[in-house]
Amino acid sequence: MGTEMLAVGARFGRFSRERLRAAQAPENRYVSLEIIFSLMSLHTLILLNFAAAAYLAGLIWTVQVVHYPSFGLVPKAAWVPFHAAHTRRMSYVVMAPMVVELGLAIWLAWAGRTVLPGGAGWWSLGLVGLIWAATFFISVPFHNRLEKGFDYIAIDGLTRTNWLRTLAWTARAALLGWLLA
Repeated sequence: MGTEMLAVGARFGRFSRERLRAAQAPENRYVSLEIIFSLMSLHTLILLNFAAAAYLAGLIWTVQVVHYPSFGLVPKAAWVPFHAAHTRRMSYVVMAPMVVELGLAIWLAWAGRTVLPGGAGWWSLGLVGLIWAATFFISVPFHNRLEKGFDYIAIDGLTRTNWLRTLAWTARAALLGWLLA
């Protein structure tokens, strides 16, 4: 039994039965990340990636079609407190899911490197990289400009350039949906 090997998950390594039993024993309150990564199937990992991408794609479409175009309706006198509240509240809704998505995308690219068709895991990670680059090199500078006061040109620029993130998140959700089909 000690030398018998058990394949666990898709392409995530092999563990002896003894090692798996030891990891699952009640006295071992903490399970190593190595065991968790090995037990998760590739399908579950793709599903988690899809859930994150679908959430963020839905959110960015709402921002793109409803929220950013509404910026122009905020009275100039109320702009600075509005934008400060917007930035603070959106960071709660967006940043944690983006960090989770990044971690999941890295994990998927690595775990699926030899089994996903056409390098789909790497394409998915590339889209996340594009989204992060657009966020921090395009959207954040526009928001920094807007925190100083109402600026119609910055609002228009933010709305126009946000299409890059909107389309990238949509493409990532579609790619992951295709992998699940």
